[in-house]
Amino acid sequence: QGPGWGEQERGASPGGSGVEASGRCYGSPVTPVTIGSAGRDGRGGGAIALTVGGTLTVNGHISANSTPVSGGDWHSAGGSVLLVANAMVGASNITASCGHYGTQTTSGAGGRIALKLTGPGDFSGLTGAIEVKARKTATGNGACGTIYYETAAQAGGKGKLVLPGAGVALTNGRGSEINEGGPYDFDEIVATNYACLGVGPGVVVKTKKFLGGGIVVDPVNSTGNSKGKIELRGGEFRLPAGEALTNVYGRVLA
Repeated sequence: QGPGWGEQERGASPGGSGVEASGRCYGSPVTPVTIGSAGRDGRGGGAIALTVGGTLTVNGHISANSTPVSGGDWHSAGGSVLLVANAMVGASNITASCGHYGTQTTSGAGGRIALKLTGPGDFSGLTGAIEVKARKTATGNGACGTIYYETAAQAGGKGKLVLPGAGVALTNGRGSEINEGGPYDFDEIVATNYACLGVGPGVVVKTKKFLGGGIVVDPVNSTGNSKGKIELRGGEFRLPAGEALTNVYGRVLA
């Protein structure tokens, strides 16, 4: 069932938090290999890890989505996808999202995806969707997971971390969290569309740039603003000397 499993009226949590999730977010955003957690109904997404010496061509859907149950009400969470290749091309989708069945009312969360290149080049050859979606439901909105991009020049965990957000305010969720591993040293973190990065106890996250965008909600004052969001939940967040956060709302939680 996974360490982020939900019970009763709770959606499960892996990379992001589900609605009123009973379990914590878990797994590495840089090297994700953990399965998604189950809600009360359904099964969490699996874990996919592929290492290709040449070019990885994505001509079919690579999915670690969770599987909902017909007639159930509580979503499970997406799993993990880790792809390493000299180059990547293709028009098909790569997803680790919360699976959806029409009658379910409580959202699970998105999982984690990491794409790493070992040869020269970038990710422009991947033209399909890359998604770690949660779901909008009648009782609330879960949090999306994380997507990590690393080129050969950024090897060693120094790539770009994306928190795509759900486009809606979270409901009783904690956002996309990093609660284990590290220290992390990203070249860039991008948080958009209500995304929130939570840094858990004992975790250190460093980045050269943090770019906020889209709309998020200040959970204290319940007001909308055009900023990404960081919440320190016992962890540390560091920027290089002289750098400043822009378009970012932050707060420290006890």
